[in-house]
Amino acid sequence: MDNTQNESAVANLMMATEDHYRQKAACYKSSAEYKKMLRLYPVLQKSIGTCSDEKLVA
Repeated sequence: MDNTQNESAVANLMMATEDHYRQKAACYKSSAEYKKMLRLYPVLQKSIGTCSDEKLVA
């Protein structure tokens, strides 16, 4: 493997930005599957609501 291939492999392992993950979360939370899950598991829905304002990253 030459240096160019090695750099490419490392670049593929880099994490996406926080904004990327926020966009993914927003997309998931608007999905039919997510809404169905909340209807099926009311305790989960309450827990998600309770934790929604928590700061998870310092």
